Amino acid sequence: MTVRISGTALAKVIRHAVSSPRREVAGFLIGRERGEELLVTDAVTGHQTGSLGHVALDEMVMARLTELLHSSNTGLYIVGWYHSHPGIGVFMSAIDYATQLNYQRLYPRSVALVVDPVEVLNSRALTPASMRFFRVEEDGSVVELKAVIEGPVRIPRLAEESRPSDYDEPAEMWGSYVEGLSGGGPSSSVGTPRLFTVRVASVISQLIARLTWWRTR
Repeated sequence: MTVRISGTALAKVIRHAVSSPRREVAGFLIGRERGEELLVTDAVTGHQTGSLGHVALDEMVMARLTELLHSSNTGLYIVGWYHSHPGIGVFMSAIDYATQLNYQRLYPRSVALVVDPVEVLNSRALTPASMRFFRVEEDGSVVELKAVIEGPVRIPRLAEESRPSDYDEPAEMWGSYVEGLSGGGPSSSVGTPRLFTVRVASVISQLIARLTWWRTR
């Protein structure tokens, strides 16, 4: 399977990851299928907390995103997730593996995009060392997927004082927002924050029935 991601969607992921080079961040990939290709057309994130080895999203972000996609009648849906590995390389950890299995139960062709923002900042380029797409095969093995980027991707510049140097910082609370599906600015709060660890992704099991019904309509 080939993943074809728009430059706009990838830029949003990179911008989010680079904005937090000392803390993990996460979000959802939006798109659709086209033959043997998986098209990723947008990336959406929301209220979250994070540290170097942990990230948690408000569970209402996924619920609200599902409703927005269902009501938009665009034929788009959640096709996977992204998260960052600040300064530790691009790979699937054991917890990432379990989370990806949850996404594939929700949508069998789901993919995981892992980004190392430190590598992006150091190299000023997008390479296999800074970003990769993964999925879990039926035999349980993790495979890297071929990726095609459509359009230019603007890599943000970070002030020198903002570059990662000390990883012993406490978790930071991010503001309440969901980036619009059209790439617009932040919207209003998605509700009272109730946090869950994205890598555990317990909310996925609660939404499987709803999304399965929606996709089969």
